[in-house]
Amino acid sequence: MEILNNFLYKYKNSDFVDIEEIVKNEWVKIHTMDLWKIDWVLYENNIWVNSKLDLFKQRFVIAHEFCHFLLWEKWFSRWIFHSKDPKEKRADEFAMNLLLPKRALLKAYEEYQNIPCLVNIFWVPSEVIEKKLNLIV
Repeated sequence: MEILNNFLYKYKNSDFVDIEEIVKNEWVKIHTMDLWKIDWVLYENNIWVNSKLDLFKQRFVIAHEFCHFLLWEKWFSRWIFHSKDPKEKRADEFAMNLLLPKRALLKAYEEYQNIPCLVNIFWVPSEVIEKKLNLIV
């Protein structure tokens, strides 16, 4: 868990987190392609993301799977937000907290108070923003 906390601490004051750059710096390769009925796959140091997902969902998936990579939980996964598995919940929380630094989110929320605007600022799905706001506001 310390490795997750270190990443969150490192980016806690960011205005925008470039998850693709972070992942590449950790020697993880991102592949975007049509995966047919699968939304994403994590295998060793590769994350495949379905190109049919919108950009916001792709960024969240990358951050979510990156958590699994950091913790050596390298398996095939498909369901996000709906799993009751503690590892999936932890990966969702890590992705949410990494992509939505509290200070930056609160500042943007005070200024815009509009979820669609926040989606375009942080490039994160609206349900993730709503969940984080419910935790901090």
